[in-house]
Amino acid sequence: MKDSVICTVGASLLGNIMKGSLGEEAKRFYENNNLHDLAKLLLRRNDPLNDRSLGAEINSMTSLVERGIVDFRENLFLFVSDTEEGAKIGEVLKIYFLENKHGVDFKNVQVVRIEGLKDSDEHEFKTKGLRNLVREMAKYSNQNLNRIVINATGGYKAQIAYAVALGQALKIPVCYRFERFNHMVTLPPLPITLDQEIYRKNKRVFALLDAAFDLELKDFLKMSGYRSWGEIDESLKMFLDRVHVDGKDLVALNPIALIYLESVEWDYSVIDDPIFYSQNPPEEKLVGFEIHGQKAVRKSEKIIEEISKLPWIDRLHLTGSSERHTGNGFKVSRSKDSVKIEITTEKGTLYMKAYCKYYSERFLDAVARKIEEKLREILQ
Repeated sequence: MKDSVICTVGASLLGNIMKGSLGEEAKRFYENNNLHDLAKLLLRRNDPLNDRSLGAEINSMTSLVERGIVDFRENLFLFVSDTEEGAKIGEVLKIYFLENKHGVDFKNVQVVRIEGLKDSDEHEFKTKGLRNLVREMAKYSNQNLNRIVINATGGYKAQIAYAVALGQALKIPVCYRFERFNHMVTLPPLPITLDQEIYRKNKRVFALLDAAFDLELKDFLKMSGYRSWGEIDESLKMFLDRVHVDGKDLVALNPIALIYLESVEWDYSVIDDPIFYSQNPPEEKLVGFEIHGQKAVRKSEKIIEEISKLPWIDRLHLTGSSERHTGNGFKVSRSKDSVKIEITTEKGTLYMKAYCKYYSERFLDAVARKIEEKLREILQ
């Protein structure tokens, strides 16, 4: 059952607005930021499948629904460029698909702005924008696995290639509407698997660059155990970008590597390597424990001490406490830049955040698992 769509958003609707294809009123609404009125104007047009002035996104989404590629219209994620124009067009389309009366309405519509995805800066587009595009596509695809379709009709041409590759890695269909076609073409995942051996041989390097995002070449070589760039196997180099920025020679995973990593079974034990450890001693990691919830802190002193000893944690912040919420248990979850920890005792609940040397999603997921293991060990 498919009920969710990632739709990449380009500039076709904006171009039609600015050149007057939708009338002067549409242009005036856009320039004056009357985006709701602009969306209502679009909704009054009666042929969203074939009216090219409505843009590639509306035409292709209408085709996708009419052809039954989605069974239900639950979630629509609009991926827009990192520009003011992208954000505005995304908001117009959000209103259009929420309030649609032509049978292509969606219950939930979210605009996702892809940081760095802008053609005004070639370097940022390549090193940041495309990587973030893959990360966000993978995140929303994994959150809705087996329910999602990617509509890659709108946006930069590079998005199509990466969308197809990601669809292959995650085994999800990718749809595209060619300019001369009236309907979508579905590009199903092929019945092949990507080579896992490259990951197994180089999982330490993949984990390091996934966690650090990028490293200076000299640091990368030292931490990964290579004496020179030339020593690195070509099968691994195909997943690496080496770029010069502000006089620095940097190494990072390229977008294809990020797609490849979605297809492998991640080895969370790789963070046991000392290169992922914090250099802070346990007693210097604690922040805020002298301020909040002294009764609960005293009750949980041993637990706090053991968590602070975990080598991946740089700082352990006590962010709040409650003496009203009592009991016996814990909860651990990953947030954007830290791991959230709640510890409940008969004296109250402590709310903490563990900040680490690295904060990629996979690294924080691995640290969250380590914290859960330690808490079970202490509290059992």
